Amino acid sequence: MTPSSVPIPVWYEPAPPPTPHPLLASETDIPDLCFDVGPLSWAEVDMSKRSAVPNRTLKKARAKTMATDVLCSTTPTANTECRSVTDSDSDSTDSSSNESEPESQEDADMKIPKPSGEVGRPGRGGYSLEQVLSWNPRRMSEFKKLINKLVGECLDPTRSVSSQSLSRVASLRDKALNKFPELDQYENLWPVTDAVKQRLKYTSSKARKHAHDAVAAEAVNRKSGKKLRSRRLQD
Repeated sequence: MTPSSVPIPVWYEPAPPPTPHPLLASETDIPDLCFDVGPLSWAEVDMSKRSAVPNRTLKKARAKTMATDVLCSTTPTANTECRSVTDSDSDSTDSSSNESEPESQEDADMKIPKPSGEVGRPGRGGYSLEQVLSWNPRRMSEFKKLINKLVGECLDPTRSVSSQSLSRVASLRDKALNKFPELDQYENLWPVTDAVKQRLKYTSSKARKHAHDAVAAEAVNRKSGKKLRSRRLQD
């Protein structure tokens, strides 16, 4: 019987191979295959090699923690340093800003020092109070009037500032500061002291001159009285 032929189209595409079925290795006929199917729990595992790195890391972490705890519990300064290390960046920024606050406060507390030299002697090693203060002329006039009034009320105008009572001088300074709060920016209220010194210098010198004139007038009166009596005796 002649075999029959089947015509094949020109663009013949073979069908895909059949899907392989999974088989166990023991069911195959591949030679020289050997598998160790022993349980994993029977395998000998070197635990020292497996835990070497974690143990070292853990020991280092524990040692670092213990050292930090010792430093923190030793002194308050170390405790502050430990807290600053563990704080966040924002906390460190806040602490640095807090450290700069005392410096700004010190700058704010700085007061104007007293110039060198003696008040009322400009061009001769001293200075003029009006020029140094550079106040408004009206404000300066009010300040001088107040000092003149307080000197007459609180102090002895016939004596110098070094001969005055300290408690009375302190009372005068407080009253002047109450009327002129801007005086607080000057160290030890030296404008008040200078103004009082100038006023007492004027009033004391005027009092001395008045006393000298009174003594001279009394001497003249005595001399004229003696002449008058002598004339009467001659008559």
